[in-house]
Amino acid sequence: MKYFTPELYLQGQSLDDDVLDRTEEEWERRIKRYRRHYKKIEVRLPAALRRFHDEQCLHDAEWCGLARLPVHVFPSDSQEVTIIARQENTLIPEFLHTLAILHYTATAEPVVEKPRDSAFQEIHPIWLYDEIDVVSPGVFSHSILVSNGLVVTIHFREFRYYIAPLLDPSLNGAADEAQPVPARKSTSA
Repeated sequence: MKYFTPELYLQGQSLDDDVLDRTEEEWERRIKRYRRHYKKIEVRLPAALRRFHDEQCLHDAEWCGLARLPVHVFPSDSQEVTIIARQENTLIPEFLHTLAILHYTATAEPVVEKPRDSAFQEIHPIWLYDEIDVVSPGVFSHSILVSNGLVVTIHFREFRYYIAPLLDPSLNGAADEAQPVPARKSTSA
């Protein structure tokens, strides 16, 4: 993570009001810097990645994990990697009660960094912040900061994502029609 670092996040957990004020100001500067950076690279990103960035906000979604898809299920000579996040606390109401399924054709092994600092919460990890970047022509990166301190970075050449409404067990497995469901139940490219 270049902008939304674990160190800055931990500073924001301080009990000192002066530290909190300085951290909040720095956080706002980094948000602006990341937005400027994203605008510069946006035209070089795949359409599905731009759509994901524009229509999804996984902040506070439950981090369900990172998985490598078995080659016998998805025959391929590349590494297929998936991230799943459960959106129960999303900032975008139409995506409440959904799973976000992000699928990458990775160009390298995902990098998972675990901080030594024990100040991160291990219970119920949630998606905090993410950054998208261009690594080289046709290769992109997605870095995610999770509330348990993990920083997950995936380098990839293809990206797809799907938004799947969770089924309500009280409706015998049917989707809860009372909840708004996005017009596009799945999005891929």
